[in-house]
Amino acid sequence: FTIHALEIEMDEPTDPLEVKIATTISGIAIDAKGTISPWKDLQQNDFNKLDVDAEIKALGYKMQFKGALNNLLDKISAAGTYDLAYKGNKINGSLEVSLAEEIPYIKLNANGDKIDVASFKQTACNHLNWLVSSAYAEEYIFQTTIPYSYLQQVNADISLNLKKVIVDKDIALDNVVSDINLKDGKLKIDIKQLEAMNM
Repeated sequence: FTIHALEIEMDEPTDPLEVKIATTISGIAIDAKGTISPWKDLQQNDFNKLDVDAEIKALGYKMQFKGALNNLLDKISAAGTYDLAYKGNKINGSLEVSLAEEIPYIKLNANGDKIDVASFKQTACNHLNWLVSSAYAEEYIFQTTIPYSYLQQVNADISLNLKKVIVDKDIALDNVVSDINLKDGKLKIDIKQLEAMNM
């Protein structure tokens, strides 16, 4: 884990801090910029809460997140809204993550007008070992408050509302509305609405 550059700018203690980060993880470049809580607020809450407005770029993805990170000195939780773009695909919604309970929890709401599934395949294959290797994950989060074994127990609630999903050149799914639930290692998918058609 190498940080090439970290810049923090502040005019007044009550102004939001401007932060820029350039780092590389396993050869993957990650650039982020945005603002966080003013220095005065950070001093008052013992660095235990951050208001975040950030833009992150990595692997061809561009994500904008606006929300809050809590309990930075213990088990982290986060909540906010996001916009994610990749090769013309755009997804937005809300995100909640909690590592404060015995079992981690993720709640994700995703909305999108046109998603081309085929455009995601190349990135997933090229970096599959990076995405799923527990050894790599342990290395990245070494000496943090988040053990990888803890993350393997995650519970998740995901709501999807996608107007068009292009599976390949011949198949498209329209008006996809579904809920996905992961609990105790069991995956449940509830498809509320789906229209399949040939293109």
